Amino acid sequence: MKNWQNSRSRTAALLLVLLTGAAQGASLPPADLDALGLPPVTDPTAPPPLPPDLWQDTSRQTLAQFLQRLPRDIPSVPLRSLARRLMTVEADLPPGPPIQPSDAGALLGARLIALAQWGDGPAVDAILARVPSRRLTQEDLIRAQVLRSFTSGQPEDACARQDQRQGPDDGFWLGVRIACLLIRDQAKEAAALLKQTRDQTALNPLLSMLAERLGSTKSLADLPWPEGQPISVPSAVVLRTYGLIPPKAETLDGMGAGFALLADAPTVPAAQRLPVAEAAALRGALPLAVLDRLYREVGAGQDRAAAHVALLRATQPPQQVVALADALMSAQRAGLLPLAAKLYAPLLRALPVLPGAVPQASIITRALLLGDTPRLAAPWVSLLRRAAEKDAGARADLPRLAILARLAFGEEAALLDTPLLQDWAETPPAPDPALMSLVFAAFDGLEEPLPPYAWDFLAAPTHRTGESFADAAGWLRLRAAALAGRVGEVAALSLILSDGNTPKPGEALRLNALTAALRYAGLEDTARALALESIIQAGL
Repeated sequence: MKNWQNSRSRTAALLLVLLTGAAQGASLPPADLDALGLPPVTDPTAPPPLPPDLWQDTSRQTLAQFLQRLPRDIPSVPLRSLARRLMTVEADLPPGPPIQPSDAGALLGARLIALAQWGDGPAVDAILARVPSRRLTQEDLIRAQVLRSFTSGQPEDACARQDQRQGPDDGFWLGVRIACLLIRDQAKEAAALLKQTRDQTALNPLLSMLAERLGSTKSLADLPWPEGQPISVPSAVVLRTYGLIPPKAETLDGMGAGFALLADAPTVPAAQRLPVAEAAALRGALPLAVLDRLYREVGAGQDRAAAHVALLRATQPPQQVVALADALMSAQRAGLLPLAAKLYAPLLRALPVLPGAVPQASIITRALLLGDTPRLAAPWVSLLRRAAEKDAGARADLPRLAILARLAFGEEAALLDTPLLQDWAETPPAPDPALMSLVFAAFDGLEEPLPPYAWDFLAAPTHRTGESFADAAGWLRLRAAALAGRVGEVAALSLILSDGNTPKPGEALRLNALTAALRYAGLEDTARALALESIIQAGL
């Protein structure tokens, strides 16, 4: 009788918890494990959440293929934001059972693996916390947990999971085994395991090189760094352990999590870690507070760090405007203005528009347009417009800023009309044809008005860029998905076909296809942000 009463009490308590959660609007995990995500969060500065039916009319098999083809690296800020929303949304999946019974949870695992590689550890933790413990043993979920342990500074937990695993090793598990041997100071065993592996094509070349060199008696001073090879999470853990950072690592095809691990290497000087820290922060994989600390440590030893420290010392608005403009210009010269827009967002939002700040208004306006509150750029554009009558610099920059304002705000930006756009394209010195192509492609993709005969300049043979579409079927599918309103497909294909990169000069058709598809699918915020990022980075 007592046991029955205890059982009844537990049942009543459980019902009370469920009813309380429902009353407070808490969402319960969906019945389909693969549909699990994060409940939508209201954030006025963020793009709207993706709809829960974004995968309608898309088969599970197609969805699985999309997840496997997602880029490892997404340096574009708007595309990175889109990727996070796509991977974390709690969405209705296509009807039907998993492809195989053992695949239940595989789609969720693929999403978590992508988030872990991109460096979005908090999202991985939040979603894993909602997975029933008995389901955490699914193969793809175990892989996600291993990657998360590596990226959270708990390599022994990752290695313990590998030790407990039974079954044959594929490329992923072999890489984890080699990394664990290396960080456990068992380099000879790692080199021996590498030699026993007949097919090493699935292994990260950088990790293979480390196992071979660390397991020998050769010096680490002249490591033969593989050129153009990605920095995987296991290889980044090994590099961090041994205090190694490849030359120009920030330019490699890395993963946000890999860059973040190298940025935190305790035995590497701060100046050497700073470039990979900037790469990680740009991708949202490193807290901006860590980048701020590194800038302070490096100080006068590097241009962007020195400008950052000078900005911190400025306390009054007039001095802050000048110092902020210097810091933004330094970042722009390095191709890091989107990162600076994120880093200095609090100051950009709070900074007053001073009448004497005309020389700094252009770069501040561009940073605001790249940030999460682009509408704050409007007063700075107005400042330049008023100054244009007397200030030659403001008068010369006004058409370019008007173009950016129209891309940001659409028809609300009445400042830009068709003749002004045409004047910009025809006034000597003529803009670079590749930049003109990007601007016109963005306007066409967003269905903004173009001047008559806008594309005539492309008729000259010297203006042909030779742009090609290697995956023509993918681009055609992107257009078809956009016209059919298949939001999930448009988001996934945009990431895959762009490879996570901002379209550059010479890639106008790509920008046009991406912005048009995103807009038709209802993702206009992302389309406009991508157009702005592309054109500002190209030099407008």
